[in-house]
Amino acid sequence: MKNKANLDQTVIYQIFVRNYSKEGTIRAVINDLPRLQRLGVDILQLLPVHPIGLKGRKGEYGSPYATTNYREISPDLGTMEDLEELFATAHRLNMKVIMDMVFNHTARDAVYLTTHPEWYYRNEKGEFANKVGDWSDVYDFDHEKAPESLSDFLIDDVLGFYVKKGCDGFRFDVGSLLPKSFWIKAREHLNKINDDLFFLCEAVDSCFVLWNRSQGIACLSNAELIDAGFDALYHYASFQWLGEYLREKDPIKLEMYKAAFNVEAAQSGSSASIVRALENHDQLRIASYGDIRFTKELLRFTFFTKGPAFVYAGEEYGLAHKPELFEKDPLDLTKGNEEIYQLVASLIQEKHQETDLRTSEILASLLGTLRVKNTYADHETIRDFDLRFDK
Repeated sequence: MKNKANLDQTVIYQIFVRNYSKEGTIRAVINDLPRLQRLGVDILQLLPVHPIGLKGRKGEYGSPYATTNYREISPDLGTMEDLEELFATAHRLNMKVIMDMVFNHTARDAVYLTTHPEWYYRNEKGEFANKVGDWSDVYDFDHEKAPESLSDFLIDDVLGFYVKKGCDGFRFDVGSLLPKSFWIKAREHLNKINDDLFFLCEAVDSCFVLWNRSQGIACLSNAELIDAGFDALYHYASFQWLGEYLREKDPIKLEMYKAAFNVEAAQSGSSASIVRALENHDQLRIASYGDIRFTKELLRFTFFTKGPAFVYAGEEYGLAHKPELFEKDPLDLTKGNEEIYQLVASLIQEKHQETDLRTSEILASLLGTLRVKNTYADHETIRDFDLRFDK
């Protein structure tokens, strides 16, 4: 991405099209773009919009991360023409759109199992398989052993296909599990089409990195992902301890989070941006923990750490219910909290206006009761902060 400096003032808004509205369509997202523009959203991040497999399907509707065909749109969501209109309309409103791509695996009945079985991982019995048992609705690609035609297809015929239609970049699912060489090749090839694409990686948590390596599965570190050309990473290298604190309210876990935060910032390099997504399709809503003051503090904190701010659709209204991933479960914005909405709107405005996030005095004034000191000073290290549930 050419203008990486702007990432620190950028706001990403994640949309799960199926559950974003009662209609659950791309066209319904298009109709809501003026509201998102008024809110101040810069980048829309779509969950996968491709057809979902039937074999081993989870729930009635299935996981959007079990794709059968990368170059088709799931009929219940709309058409390719709808997606192109979404790109064009967002651009007219000065917003960008990035798509979620799942290149570690496909659905168990993906078209490629028939057309290119040589692309897939097989277990000791020679059967198609996946390496993570809980992902029971997918089969893995074998990026290490597959012929180069796999990477050529994914880069040229999938990513290049959507970039030419107007897509502004991609969020890559479990990007840590693909080879570094793939990401370098993808960046080099796509830069020839558009050298200002935004690459966001779901970098997996530290424990999962180590578990994969213990199983003989290659798994990239944050530093390797940044070196491979990613513009921003999820904060999963530290978030696991914040998540434990949210669940257990144990202050020791908060100390562990502060330490992990600092290590993550130091090891990711000065060119990296960390996306501190409090909520997404995998995580519980922050409001579900039942403390509005705490919700506000966390929002303030994540907006003013280095990197893009992130809002999962409905988070701006303080919704407590996390939409089901495998079912039809649309957002109900009538249950929203106007106070939270106004807070998020004001934080976005501050995010856009702030040009020196390294100033601890500015942070102190913006973050209020969170009481962050020197978050950016001295190598972006958190020296001290107070983050507590009301007792």
